Amino acid sequence: MYTLVTDTTCSFTYDPKNNTHTARYKTGTTFKLVYFYNSGYDAVASTEFKVE
Repeated sequence: MYTLVTDTTCSFTYDPKNNTHTARYKTGTTFKLVYFYNSGYDAVASTEFKVE
């Protein structure tokens, strides 16, 4: 998902009503978010998060 970074902060919203891949996003699953810069060529940050 593409998002705009402003003042070192970005956000995105996941709406389950718009989910076309329901098997991918399950409660209790851990995901990794990776921030790519320079048109997606440089991975500069990452973090893991859990869907609750």
